[in-house]
Amino acid sequence: MKRFSHLSSLMFNLFVLVVSIFSSSYVSAADITIDITSDETVYENNTNVTYQITVTNISPNTINDISVQSNFMSVTSGTENAFESTSILGTSTFLSNEGDYNSAGDLNVSNARLRSGGVLTYTIKALTSNIITGDISVIATVTTPTETVNTPPITVTPAPYTYTLDLSVNKTNYIINNTLTYTLKVENIGSYKVQNLSIHQLFSSLTGESISGMVIPNFSSVVINATTSGVETNAGLFLPSGDLAVTEATIDIGGNITYTIQTVVSDSLISDIVTSAAALTKDGSVNSNELITPPAIGELDITLHEFESTNSYLVNNEMRIELTVKNTGSGIVSDYVVQHNINALISDLGNDLDQARYDSSDVRSNPYISWTSKVTSIGNKSISALNTSGEVANQIFDDTVSVYPDEEISYLITAKLTPVTIGEIENLTARVLKNDGSLADPINTISGVIDPEYVLNLNDPEIKISKTTTQSEYIPGGEVVYDITVDNTSNKYFANNLIIVDKLSCIQTEQAGGVGNGSAFSSWKLNIVNGFDSEGTDAGDFNYGATQTGDLTISPDIAPGKQVHYKLTATVSDTSIGPIIDNNLTCNDDISETGTGVQMPDDSLSVTKDVDDYYYSSGQRLTYTIKVTNNGDGFADQISVIDDLASIMVTDIYGHSVPAYSSWSITASAKHIDGTAASSTDTGFSGVITSPTILDVKATIEPKTIITYTIRARTIPTANGEINNLVTIDERIIADRASVPKDFAVSIEKFAKVDAATSFSREQTYYSKPERTVTYQLIVKNDKSNGYATNINVKDTISTIQADMLEPDNTPMVVFTSWNIISEKTIIDPSGLSAQEQANLLAAADGGVVANDKDLDAIAQIPPNVQIIYTIIASIDRSDENKIVWGRFNNIATVTTSDNGSSDSDNVWVIPKDPDVFVTKTTSNDNFEIGKEVVFNIYVFNKGAGFANDVDVFDDIDGMGVFNSGWTI
Repeated sequence: MKRFSHLSSLMFNLFVLVVSIFSSSYVSAADITIDITSDETVYENNTNVTYQITVTNISPNTINDISVQSNFMSVTSGTENAFESTSILGTSTFLSNEGDYNSAGDLNVSNARLRSGGVLTYTIKALTSNIITGDISVIATVTTPTETVNTPPITVTPAPYTYTLDLSVNKTNYIINNTLTYTLKVENIGSYKVQNLSIHQLFSSLTGESISGMVIPNFSSVVINATTSGVETNAGLFLPSGDLAVTEATIDIGGNITYTIQTVVSDSLISDIVTSAAALTKDGSVNSNELITPPAIGELDITLHEFESTNSYLVNNEMRIELTVKNTGSGIVSDYVVQHNINALISDLGNDLDQARYDSSDVRSNPYISWTSKVTSIGNKSISALNTSGEVANQIFDDTVSVYPDEEISYLITAKLTPVTIGEIENLTARVLKNDGSLADPINTISGVIDPEYVLNLNDPEIKISKTTTQSEYIPGGEVVYDITVDNTSNKYFANNLIIVDKLSCIQTEQAGGVGNGSAFSSWKLNIVNGFDSEGTDAGDFNYGATQTGDLTISPDIAPGKQVHYKLTATVSDTSIGPIIDNNLTCNDDISETGTGVQMPDDSLSVTKDVDDYYYSSGQRLTYTIKVTNNGDGFADQISVIDDLASIMVTDIYGHSVPAYSSWSITASAKHIDGTAASSTDTGFSGVITSPTILDVKATIEPKTIITYTIRARTIPTANGEINNLVTIDERIIADRASVPKDFAVSIEKFAKVDAATSFSREQTYYSKPERTVTYQLIVKNDKSNGYATNINVKDTISTIQADMLEPDNTPMVVFTSWNIISEKTIIDPSGLSAQEQANLLAAADGGVVANDKDLDAIAQIPPNVQIIYTIIASIDRSDENKIVWGRFNNIATVTTSDNGSSDSDNVWVIPKDPDVFVTKTTSNDNFEIGKEVVFNIYVFNKGAGFANDVDVFDDIDGMGVFNSGWTI
């Protein structure tokens, strides 16, 4: 067996040698191994952690000169050395040697030896530092002549701490100057001892707000004690007073520390006391619960609230109100608010005292126009914002206070009544609000009501009303200005809403036109001369300055000893003509006029008459304009206006005196001299007066007014002399206007047409053989703008009209064998003429005597705007076919008058129509033979309407040069 064993060992060593020689380039790293372990995964400060480093030779050879290193004393945790000290013990397996090393400090082994398979073991006990808080990582290194091998790091972590902080206080609310005890319990509920514990909690440094708003310490005294539980528990280092500041405390597993802090609360503290503790270890901080201890509750009550006097008041008087609050609780009341509704009181006021507008309407508003508020007394330790600021005026009563227990604050409110306060004064309230806005005490209301002593009305003897005017005359449609004054003669009572009526509609006077009495005024407006003051006088709401009708009602407020002064401007009715005074007792109103009233002044009449044409045409319409003017300041009442158109005569064309006008129409209008409408003037009629009714009316004319009568009279068609028209006004004022006939000038125009032509030609027309009649039209005109045309001689010698015959040439012959003459009368311009007026004109016209087959030689009488048309239908001489009328002929007509020597003439030509001649040439021989005849046919045609007279036909046979002489036609 030993041999076998020896042989086996020899074979194994040989195998290793062979493998080693074969793997020498990389196997050397696997010759030796190193490993490091620890007995704990976590550490506690100031305790040992045991590490074991193991080195193993896994090669087949013995390895000498081995060194092992691990620098324990250089290992850090965070920035601190991890270990305070070490102890080292090394061991080796058989035939190996652990080498040379120190038993403390770093592991630094040299000269160690390991046989194949041998193991070196080093045990290191390392004492952890008391101040480290982080992880500890350690590595080890083994070095041989051929290789160096490192271990991976091995890490241990610090032990976790689990503990609680519980803070409590012995009172729910603190009382100033009393003790307040806090207890802080710190308990270890974890698996490891809590070390290096620091605790901090403010006490002496804790500040709050004092009653005066200053920052003060919460406590005037602080005493700190501690008790512990647990063998290794230590309360740490701390001072017995001031803030709680603990260091180096330790709590054993399951142990605790209890700190007791006894304090005395500062004298004037009002704010909540808020505190909490904070503990600090390597694991960070842990906070306790926060304690909030409010102050004990104070009670601020209203103990006095009343008027100094409850007698009835007069306007502008003062009232004094007393108010006291007291703290009946055990704590300071801080930032409470004492309020009074002095600024929000509501009562009846005569008006709103707004001098920017007039309105005497009662309003509901504060009865006081001003007030002052001040503190009259206050406790020594209490504070009032109003007391600090001093007396204030016209501000909302809203005082922020802090009141020490059993102290009080007293106020005085002095309020001045407005000059218009007239209602009950009641519902004065005071209240106290906590600093959160809730009521601290029920609202306190002063009982009872204070009334005004007296308010004046219209029936009181202190009220005096006056109405006067400085005018003595008025103009109809003009204005009368009255002064109305209302006086309050009392020296202490306010006059409220004096309803004053002036029944202006009841004031009557005589009216123009004979209609009897009527309203003296058509409208009025009210203005203010003096209507307000700072004492509450107010003329009242009214549409001042606006034109109004009906009765006047005003409602002023008047302060004691004051007056309201109105200016009433009344517009006199356009038709008022009698005296005006406002003193009729039956009107039953509040205002009566003193004095003698006002009267209307006299009128001042004048008249003018114009005609549109001094020269007239018979049958023309003449327009007369009569202007009756009242330039005075009074009415012209019921005056007569007469224009007897029917009696106005004229000489006609026959020398007879006849009525000048065939018809007329009369209209009237009225306006003031300044052009405005005169609605109160009566022209005497409305609409239109037409013939045969003359102008004979009674007119009423307001001052500064013109009546215009417009007469449109048609002169008779035969009028031929001067027409004189006269108008009489008020049987004493006369105006007339004359017109004379215009001269005349007649004109004549002549037209012609042939047979049944549809229209006449002005200068010439055309005829031919088929036509048998020529119709002439002579128009003799007397224009519309002329006078009557008398003894007009109209001539047209039809019998002497001649023209050339067709053959023989230049042989004249009489053109017409017979004719008929017709005369008719027409209106030139019928516009503006009625059918009757047109008929009258035509009746006044005469075309004279005419006869058929005799030359026209008539004596005509022609009114203006009339024309006489003479139509002559003449037959052309066609009795002999060998005597054909062919040439042109002219006809001249003339008009002359012996009355003014004027004349006129016109002519018209009748001209032969033109022929239209053309020639054609034919032959029956399509071919010719030399020496034989050729026959040509020549045709001459007249396609026109007129004769082709003396036509030349030419054919130059010889000129062709192809025919022998001797051709025949």
